[in-house]
Amino acid sequence: MSAAGTAIRPEAVSTPDDCAVPRKNLGRYPLVSLALAMSVGIVFDRLFRLDPRGIVILSAVAVVVFLMAIRARLIGVSATAVLVLCVAGGAFHHHLAWWSVPASDIGSQLQHGSVLMKIRGRVAERPAVFPVRSDTRRRSAIPLTDVTRFAIDCEAIVTPDRTIAVSGRLHADISGLLPGLTQGDTVTVLGEASGLPAPRNPGEFNVANSLKRQGLRGTLRINDPELVEVASAGVNPISTAGGWLRTRCEAALQRSLSEKSLPIASALLLGDRAMITRDVRSSFIESGTMHLLAISGLHIGILTGFIFACCRVCGLSGRQSVVAVLALLTIYLGVADLRPPVIRACVLVSIWGVGKLLRRPSFSGNSLAAAAIVVLALNPSDLFDVGAQLSFLAVAAILWLIAVRKKPEQTDVAADPDGDRAAEVLLPRWRQWLLPVQRWLWSAYQTTGLIWLLTMPLVASAFNVVSLVGLVVNVLLIPFVGAALCIGFVSLALGVVDPHLGMPSGFVFDCLLRLLLSAVEAASRVEFGHFYVPPPPQWWLLGVYSFVAVAMLWVVARRGSKWVWSGVVLWTVFGISLALQPSERAGLRCTFLSVGHGLSVLIETPSGRTLLYDAGSLANGQTATRAVEQTLWEHGYRHIDSLVISHADIDHYNGVAPLFETFTIHSIRFSSLFVDESQDGTVEIPDLARRNETALEEVLAGDAIRLDPEVTITVLHPETDAAYGSDNAGSVVLQIEYRGRRILLTGDLENEGLWSLLAKPERKVDVLLAPHHGSLAANPLALAEWCEPTWIVASSGRRFPGDRLRNQYGRYGSRVLSTSEEGAIEFTISPAGEITRKSWRAAEEKPESGR
Repeated sequence: MSAAGTAIRPEAVSTPDDCAVPRKNLGRYPLVSLALAMSVGIVFDRLFRLDPRGIVILSAVAVVVFLMAIRARLIGVSATAVLVLCVAGGAFHHHLAWWSVPASDIGSQLQHGSVLMKIRGRVAERPAVFPVRSDTRRRSAIPLTDVTRFAIDCEAIVTPDRTIAVSGRLHADISGLLPGLTQGDTVTVLGEASGLPAPRNPGEFNVANSLKRQGLRGTLRINDPELVEVASAGVNPISTAGGWLRTRCEAALQRSLSEKSLPIASALLLGDRAMITRDVRSSFIESGTMHLLAISGLHIGILTGFIFACCRVCGLSGRQSVVAVLALLTIYLGVADLRPPVIRACVLVSIWGVGKLLRRPSFSGNSLAAAAIVVLALNPSDLFDVGAQLSFLAVAAILWLIAVRKKPEQTDVAADPDGDRAAEVLLPRWRQWLLPVQRWLWSAYQTTGLIWLLTMPLVASAFNVVSLVGLVVNVLLIPFVGAALCIGFVSLALGVVDPHLGMPSGFVFDCLLRLLLSAVEAASRVEFGHFYVPPPPQWWLLGVYSFVAVAMLWVVARRGSKWVWSGVVLWTVFGISLALQPSERAGLRCTFLSVGHGLSVLIETPSGRTLLYDAGSLANGQTATRAVEQTLWEHGYRHIDSLVISHADIDHYNGVAPLFETFTIHSIRFSSLFVDESQDGTVEIPDLARRNETALEEVLAGDAIRLDPEVTITVLHPETDAAYGSDNAGSVVLQIEYRGRRILLTGDLENEGLWSLLAKPERKVDVLLAPHHGSLAANPLALAEWCEPTWIVASSGRRFPGDRLRNQYGRYGSRVLSTSEEGAIEFTISPAGEITRKSWRAAEEKPESGR
């Protein structure tokens, strides 16, 4: 949607020299129309999965009409036929890339869960190493290893009896390091293959679509580097040279930069963001400078200008400098990651270079449209890539500004002694020196402001943040970042020749990166500099960009546009007011999030209040953090009214601390057993709560949590002054009642704590959280007899004893569900007391009614 919308805006732009001429004939920019038509075809095929036979018939009809119109000299008809042909071409190209799957494709073998497979194939891309980040290691309860990641073009599935020929590409992860593996190597691997992962929680980023957009058909998990056998080395000289050059660049950066600056340098120069921690990433997002961490048009533009200037200083002619720019840029692209914004920037630079060589202007709407056509021709799915959309939006804004700005007329002072020019001449010398700076700042803020306004809705939709401070700091940081990048490129080039040569410039680069990080972190801490928001509705987003497109076209055509821009403002204010409205719903909703072996349950009351019960995951606390954040944003919340932590096991609380960065937490409740000086995490959470002015409260059996007058939340366990032999036995147990229905949340309750609970009066429960992730020892028959649950939910990892637990509870008519099998599991209790269920991995399943 957004990328298509951006392609039509700069059509009245050719060069700054003709900007003052009204452009009412949009047909002067044919590539814009072609790119737009191609985008329309892609969108239609994605939404409606068009029949390829119908697309071919439409193409044939368009060709016939075009030939007949040309013969009859019907220019308008022939142009329409060409546009229809582009629509059909875009749809067909997308259909082949997205929907068409050969019979031999390995994806068809992975439709029914994970399968242990021995696969032979070729390494399709340069393997990348993803080291365990310090923040991830600190919040994990199990040892973590570095991951070697690559794509493998499958050739055959090897079995003891035969070899089955297959095709298709898999995303492969090796637990550990495998040095020496390069692009083009033929390998035989043994691992667990599975299909593309579907979203497991509300609002979750669709990893499957992202991988599918890259041409991947499934995933392959390899538990040990020893399970990879390299049969033959790759012989592609280009990929071999690129891999060698990339390795030299990485070595040069590691030698000359500090541990703090290395992740940022790798992101800025090589496009590798694997080492960026969550805290650093959050600082860049909140300060509105996240685009600096991805190689984009800004980086390519700075590199182009730097190389061109160096060539000119060295005495090369303009044409020779252009040739050098294009040659060196090609080499750099062999090292950096080729994402859509990089391709777009390189196409624009190439067009600029050819224009320079031919002495013709080239920076126009047609140039941007040509870049869009190239990007979509390489991968039509990139139309739906947020990075590509933001990149094209930014350039479209720049081109539009060029089209509407008027060059100031240089009048003679003697001819107009009372004019602005004469007043400038009479100013003091120091004021005259400041005038160019003032003009540059005004122009820069005007451009940055327009880009911010255009991209803000899309950024809010994709990243759930609006950064006001970014309007200020981006302009101030661009010259600084430009200087840092130039020095970084010098350090990289010298380091490739000899790592010692790059160390002096690397030291300067390191200092600049430290200053950059300090500035970004300071900007992210500015009060009211940013705020997190739920994603705006897609229909509102479509309305924003429709209004903007019409407004831009109206201005370029030199027509009155105040009413259109007023529509943009009113529509934007309307969207923001929607996001700020308190969330209310009919009934109570309880969502058991899918966080692997861990626990997180979100309760939403009828009045829009929220209670979060635990937020943790055994392997990685960020898994729980992301699940909670995405679910809250998807449901329209910006706060957590009450957070209850059941006990001091890390897989129940290691996702809590990062939540303070994105949400307001009004209160945190836990038992007196939670804080343990031997566990840093249990001390960190109360400290964070005090710094964020979050209320802390210890709870015991008999306490009530008052969130909503219609909902009764009672603490059933632990008992006052009781001593328990483990953290699990002291888990906080909550009973939630609404309209005669009960939900029981039990944490990891077991042993003497469980028997203490069962000593209380029996009660009928509709939804029971299976204690201790469904462990058989924590789920005795006595528990089923005590509460007779309709549904039992186990928040479990992959090793879930489902059949045994179902046999145990089945005799009481209970149905056992697991988040490892179902994804997030959502129960809704209506005001009439009816209860329905939806499993997130099977969203197409019709809700079931409870008894």
